[in-house]
Formats: sequence, C-alpha cells, structure tokens
Amino acid sequence: MISKNKRKVIEIAKKFSKEIYSFGREFSAEKIAISLDGTDFTYEDRNTSLRLKTSLIGKHQAINASTAIFSSKLFIGNLEEEKISKALRIKLDGRFQILKRKPLIIVDVAHNVDAIRKLIKTLKELSLKVNIIYSGLKDKDVKKILELLHAYTSSVNRKLFVTQIEGERGLTVEEIMANSSPQKVFPIYNLDLSEIEEDTLITGSFYLLSQILTPQESSTPRP
Repeated sequence: MISKNKRKVIEIAKKFSKEIYSFGREFSAEKIAISLDGTDFTYEDRNTSLRLKTSLIGKHQAINASTAIFSSKLFIGNLEEEKISKALRIKLDGRFQILKRKPLIIVDVAHNVDAIRKLIKTLKELSLKVNIIYSGLKDKDVKKILELLHAYTSSVNRKLFVTQIEGERGLTVEEIMANSSPQKVFPIYNLDLSEIEEDTLITGSFYLLSQILTPQESSTPRP
C-alpha cells in the first residue's frame, strides 16, 4: 500500500483483507538518486537490502519498483538479484522518455494534477530548465494543470506552449488557452519535433505521445 492518507486507506483495506503491507513500514526505497540515466535506490525489507537501478526516472519510480519487488516476493518468494536488476531495465514509452539529448527533448504522459506535480518535482530534482509543451483531454483539470506548469516555467525563465490532440476527446489550442491568461501560454498549431531548438518537455496525454513518437522511438511494437 502506498498513500499519503494511510489511515484512511488502511480502514478501507481492512474491509477486504487482514493482510495489509505498507510502504515505509514493511518495505521501503532508501538513498534515492536520480539522473537522466535512471534512478538508483536501495530496496529494503525485513530480510533484504539491495542497491538497485531502474531505467525509469524519478523518485516515485523507485517507490513503484520497491512496491513491485515486495509484491513479487509475497506471491513468488525470494527473487534473485540478477533477475530483479534485469526487470528494472524496462523501458516504457512516455515515462520521462528522452527522445534527444541536444537539445534535450523529453516526453512524459503525465495527464492529471497529481502526475503533473510529480513531473515538476522530478524536473526540479534534476535541476532542469526546460520549455514545456502541453496538451490534454476534455475531462482533465486543465486550468489547474496550466497553473502548475506555468509556475514552473516562470520560475526557471522558460516558456509554456500549448498544442492540440487529434480526435474528439482532445482539446483545441483555443480551448486550452481559454483556461489561462493569454500572456502565460503560447500556441503551437502544428507540433514538429525537428523545429525544437531549446531544451523542451512535452506532456499531457498518451494521445499526444502517439502523435509524436515514430515507430523507431517507441519501445512498444506497432502494427
């Protein structure tokens, strides 16, 4: 179990099971260090202490990985360190995925307020100063997301751009801009990665990811 409100979650969980395991109690991720090459951390439980690395970037990824390891041990038993390390080398499209180093172009599918907060936290922990290109879907809290993104870009003297997602669920540039002051965001009507000249993060939706990733850049096979 991972939650900021553990007491409430435990109350709910007890209705379904007597066996409840909590991050920070039965298992944890310690000494977390992130870089553009991945996330190093020490997985710990009552019987194990392993220094590991996941190719995914962000402190929350160390927590996710530790939860997966502990859950696997519950169902399977002890795991070989080599197998754990191999599994953590996983690549997932759109999870702080680096498309290019110079200029730095990152794509992340953070699509709700909580995910955007974690994304911004990761940017700050890496001391990155990037422009942001955002697009989202109609059922998201776009106003709050833009507020968070603009707070970051303004703090590092960078710009916030918005673009659109193809399809009925996607918001147009005008619909997105209506959720923020015009002087805070800049429109991009046709997103072309080859035209990006400054360090940039693209975020907002899995749908946007599918528009910009080529089959060569995707780790997921396509038909």
